[in-house]
Amino acid sequence: MEHDFVIIKSIRRLLNRNISEGCRPGISIYVNKILAFLILTILLSTTVMAEPIVVCGKCFPSLLGKPVKDLRVCIEPERAIPFQVDEVTAEGEYICDSGKYANSGEGNGLLDSADEIVFLCEDCIPCRDTSALDSAFRRREGTVFYRLTIDTGNSCRAVYVIYDPSVSVSSVRYIYYNNSQQMLQTPWYYAQFGRERFHFVDAGIVDSDGKTTIKLTKELKIEIFLSALWGILPIRYSENNIICFVERYKCGPVRLIRRGDIHLRLGFGIKGSNAKLNQICYPEVVRVPVELNLPIRFKHFVREAWIEMCPVIDKAGGEFVFSIPDSPCRLRERIDGEIPFDSLIPCSPDRYNFTVMKSGTGIGWMLLTNLPKIFVNGSGFIFRRPSPRNGLAECGYRLVIHDIPRGRYDITNWVLFSQKSESEIGDMINKIINPAEIRIGSDISRNIFSKP
Repeated sequence: MEHDFVIIKSIRRLLNRNISEGCRPGISIYVNKILAFLILTILLSTTVMAEPIVVCGKCFPSLLGKPVKDLRVCIEPERAIPFQVDEVTAEGEYICDSGKYANSGEGNGLLDSADEIVFLCEDCIPCRDTSALDSAFRRREGTVFYRLTIDTGNSCRAVYVIYDPSVSVSSVRYIYYNNSQQMLQTPWYYAQFGRERFHFVDAGIVDSDGKTTIKLTKELKIEIFLSALWGILPIRYSENNIICFVERYKCGPVRLIRRGDIHLRLGFGIKGSNAKLNQICYPEVVRVPVELNLPIRFKHFVREAWIEMCPVIDKAGGEFVFSIPDSPCRLRERIDGEIPFDSLIPCSPDRYNFTVMKSGTGIGWMLLTNLPKIFVNGSGFIFRRPSPRNGLAECGYRLVIHDIPRGRYDITNWVLFSQKSESEIGDMINKIINPAEIRIGSDISRNIFSKP
């Protein structure tokens, strides 16, 4: 994507020169139309899926111990693409340089085995004979490099990870975050996070023109129900009971990491059990993994529980369509339909998604969990029209939890954004479930951006 903007600038310079040199009117109009068509074609072709690629430091033995500030990800010897190196501690904690409890002091500034190098697949070059590029990198004195070949299943890309501090870092960035305002912006979406919350209170999408912003969702509605004391005592909580202290964060050009500590506020000043999470925001997708630890069997405290997560659709989403595209329980409903609708669609949301789309622009939402299916019977998708929260509709899912054995479980929410087509959401989901294969020399690994 980055290199496409360079081509566009060149075409614009030609267009301006054509005007300034005073071409004959007929020829000028004809040439300008051709140039305008080229710009439009490139702009449309750059609206592609921003697939994040994450590779561990251990894949680059000769770079281990090198200063991370001197590493680059390049498509040519003098041409770096946007990337970042996120240091990871031995305990699996990301090193984040900002926030009240920033842990920069725990990092050593050197590439270690667990550290993560992050960039976008679309910024890489198409696979071809790279012998000339390999030779060009070898001729650079002091440069240590690795060539990566990335097979996404329907395309092949190549890129170089190098040690060469003389190469300028790319000035392009895709992530903008203002912590004081709790506002995140990318070329695909914006999200306003609630204070002391992990969820958003306002979110929107960027239309396919790249300029218009559509406020699609008002808030993320969360409801938690617990049937305690052998079913005698029903307990309900909402998102207002879920407190998340964002202890630290790191905003790079390719992703934002928000490290949070979640507590369930039980009332009377009492805090319930807590969970830790890393909310990771990429240009086109947001990943919110939650680790659930059960020290004893679930039924010893609660007979049954469910959690419901539903974005509340704002009035700007009236012409959008709610859809469950790939699940056995397929459904399509216009958001502003006249007939009231309040239903639990009884299909497991695990590994399936719903979308809210209009002409290829919109959002998708997918749940991934390693909870055994036998313990989540009764789960399904939710569609309510209108919303009790003064919105046009609520679109989401309910995860029902029964008698779960003690253990550690992962529950991950993926929020995806599209500017082109509903299939773009499906393609990204496929890349989450089936990560790209990465070849580095004779070694083969997988893209780890979707790891639990």
